[in-house]
Amino acid sequence: MSKRDMEIEYDEPKEKVVVKKKGGFWGRFFSWFFGFLFGIIFTVGGVAGAGWYIYAKMKIDKGVSTVNKWTGASIDYTEYLDESYGNKTIKQLMGDVIDAVNDVSAGKGTLEDLNKISPLVTTLLQGEDGEGGLIATLKEYGIETTMEELMPKIIINKTDEKDPDTYLLDYLVDKAKQLHVGEVLELLDFETNDLLDYVLYGPNGDNPLTIGTIMDGDVGDFFKDYEIGQMLLKTSFVIPDDMQDFVYTLLFGEGYIVDGDGNVTAGENPLKVGNVDEVLTRLYDVPLDALMPVDADDTLMCILAYGGKDRYDAAADKMNQMYYTYDAAANKLYDADGKDVTESIVPDSVNMTNGTLTLSFTDGENTISQYLKVKEGDATKLLAYANNTYSEAVLFEKTTIQDLLDGNLMDGLLDHLTLGDVIKIDSSSPLVLQNLADTKINDLGSAFNTLTLNKVIKIDSSSPLVLQNLADT
Repeated sequence: MSKRDMEIEYDEPKEKVVVKKKGGFWGRFFSWFFGFLFGIIFTVGGVAGAGWYIYAKMKIDKGVSTVNKWTGASIDYTEYLDESYGNKTIKQLMGDVIDAVNDVSAGKGTLEDLNKISPLVTTLLQGEDGEGGLIATLKEYGIETTMEELMPKIIINKTDEKDPDTYLLDYLVDKAKQLHVGEVLELLDFETNDLLDYVLYGPNGDNPLTIGTIMDGDVGDFFKDYEIGQMLLKTSFVIPDDMQDFVYTLLFGEGYIVDGDGNVTAGENPLKVGNVDEVLTRLYDVPLDALMPVDADDTLMCILAYGGKDRYDAAADKMNQMYYTYDAAANKLYDADGKDVTESIVPDSVNMTNGTLTLSFTDGENTISQYLKVKEGDATKLLAYANNTYSEAVLFEKTTIQDLLDGNLMDGLLDHLTLGDVIKIDSSSPLVLQNLADTKINDLGSAFNTLTLNKVIKIDSSSPLVLQNLADT
């Protein structure tokens, strides 16, 4: 049978091969691709048993034209293959495809390599109209990319290192990691609130949480400096007025400031996400005056909350500067509690001209230095400073919950309380009480034993002679 006979003698065309498309893009692409190739081979070659000729010798454009002629179809192979393949055979095409697949599997093949075989790669990336495809889908989620960026990327990374500049998946993951979570939620029409905005964009709106922070497991480190108090203010939680100072002190630290709109500026060492495990310790450090109101005229409460009657400045709302008292006659130095601290004076630190000296003492394992300077206008008092330039005042400390739990509070309280602080004593009170009014509770026993009779009862010239004679005994 001659070649001419092959072209004339033929049976009715075989039924066209139909390939079911399913799976991902590459699965669909190769399903179509092989169906397309074998459709040509079976349709043309199967007619006359010349499949090998069709596969190895016939140009693809001629094969497609033959299929179109015999089946009445209008297949345009340039929709699926680069037009350069019109002058190539199916065998050459198959070789190129196999080489491309091998390159992809070996971690060398790029999208550009595949695009040289099939324009369907371009369609996949940007759609038939150039405004859809993968690029448009990624844009919906905030990922901006272009054909120029995608085409040179190697499809599979066979190495152990991430390289977004080289590999497709690494590139897309890197792009995704740069996305702001808040912006993604906005694109998805997710309804946010003040607390979520604070979490997603930071206290000042300039520290956005990214997908990468979440993917890399760095969320804890990212949020460590977020103030829990500020987060609480972003919720609808209402703090009772009588508990506000306590809660704010616990969350925002000593010295917090509340403005007219209810906004809070943190004080010293606010509670943050990173140190939330310190909440119990911080609770112990909350001063008593944050738990209960302290009247500046209530001596008992002032001693209880501040350690002394003159240690808190109610007008300025701050603790007063710590001071020491010098007894010139005894050449002794006492702290505000009356404790002799003369031995803590650093040798050779006394400067009589400037009225300064230095104290050094231990507080647990730490050595503390205080720099004292005579108070202007009162030579008996020396004010305490934390530095030798006398610019940083040392303030008295408030009584804390921990002080209360330690059980030492009562001893300190009795060291400062006088009888007049405990009971009301005035000119109508018994004489003995009037004379003991300024005596500390701890000193009552010895003070009472040293009282003379005229301090206990009133004795004057009208009193019996025996009492007058015993008045000073």
